[in-house]
Amino acid sequence: MAFRTGSLAIIENAARKLTTVTLGDALRILVVMAEKHDERYARAAARWVARAISERRLDLVEAQAALELVAQLPEQPGAVSALRRSFCGP
Repeated sequence: MAFRTGSLAIIENAARKLTTVTLGDALRILVVMAEKHDERYARAAARWVARAISERRLDLVEAQAALELVAQLPEQPGAVSALRRSFCGP
């Protein structure tokens, strides 16, 4: 799978070929962007949170928590488990 390569270019190319990218898959892409300190991370993180708000029908407190966690992700990779648990759901 593309995620295992750790190559953002390969992951992005594979994602473009999918008919649907789940919120969980989008988070996995975001994690790689954070690990690589990709310059597009901040905008991608904001889009991910916006998508989570819409898809998971987050309230203000939940949305704020999601924003705080994605802001932490580049320096605290452990934040990904809280993001998955709280926002990617079953």
